[in-house]
Amino acid sequence: MKKLILTAGLALVIALGAHAQSTNVLLPPGKLAVFKAGDDTGYWNISTSRAQPCFIQIFDTQTNNQEEPLYSLDLPTNAPNAIWINAHAGSEGGGISRAFDRSCLAIEGYTGDIISPTNAKPSSDTSVPRGFGTVDPFGNEQVLYSSLDNWFGLPTGVTQNNPTGISTTDGTNFWGTGNVTGTSSEAAGTLFFNTQDGQSSPFELQNYIQAAAEARIIAGTLYVVVPGSGIYNFLDPENNDAVVPLPFDPDVPNPVDHVVLTNLFLNWGSTFQNIANFDMNPAGTIAYGVHWWRARP
Repeated sequence: MKKLILTAGLALVIALGAHAQSTNVLLPPGKLAVFKAGDDTGYWNISTSRAQPCFIQIFDTQTNNQEEPLYSLDLPTNAPNAIWINAHAGSEGGGISRAFDRSCLAIEGYTGDIISPTNAKPSSDTSVPRGFGTVDPFGNEQVLYSSLDNWFGLPTGVTQNNPTGISTTDGTNFWGTGNVTGTSSEAAGTLFFNTQDGQSSPFELQNYIQAAAEARIIAGTLYVVVPGSGIYNFLDPENNDAVVPLPFDPDVPNPVDHVVLTNLFLNWGSTFQNIANFDMNPAGTIAYGVHWWRARP
C-alpha cells in the first residue's frame, strides 16, 4: 500500500476544528488524517497496477503503533465523486490538506472512473480527468472541479501532467500544484479556483515553476514546495515585489488577481531532494518534511 503519513510532530496535523461537536462526526478534532492508496484484495496490485483506490483513515495522536485506524472512509472510484491516484509516481495525485478555517479536508487526484489495473499510467492518458474536492467532518466527500485539460491535464504540447497538491482557505477558494512533461503555453504551474464565482476554468497564478509537489497555507500564506530546491512563496511584480499571501483570493483586502512572481523562501537544495510534502511553523523558521513510501507484500 501507499500512504501519505502525517506524523504527530508535524505542525499541519490535519485535524478538523474544535467547533465540530456532533456525535455523528467521523473526522473528529485532534486526530490525524492519512490519505491511503491501495487495498488488500490483490486486484489493485501495488507492483503492477498504476491506479489505486483511496481511503481517508483517522488515527489517534495519543496512541503509538496503532495497527488499525479509528475510522476508514472509502473514497468513490466512479464519477461524479471519484478520487484515486497513480500508485507509481511519488506524490502524484493524492494531495490532502486541512482547510485553513478547519471546516473540511481538501483532496485531489484523478477524478474520472478509475481505470483498469492493467492500463498505462493515467498521467499520460488524455481520457482521464484531474480535479479536487472536499471531505466534511461527517465523512461526506464531493468532487468540486474535474477537467481533462484545465487542472493539470493534457493540453496540446503536454505529454504528461500530474496533480500533486491542494490547499484551501475555506472549501471555496482552492490552490493546487502539479508537474509537467512537455511544453505548451497552456502548461500549468500553480492554479487557483473559486467554486462560487462562476469561473469556467482555473487561473494560473505563476508559470515559472512547473514541478511543484505540494501546496500549503500556513499562517494565512500560500507556499509550494519543489523537491531538490525548497519552499516558495509569491511576490507582486506590480507592487515592488511585496509578498502576496494568497494570490487571486477575492476575500482578502486588496486582492491580487494577476500572475505573480515566485520567491525561494527556504532553500534546502539537493540535501533533501526527496522531500515532496512539507509543513512549517507559523513564524516560517522551521520546516518539516515528509515523503511517500511503499510497502510491498
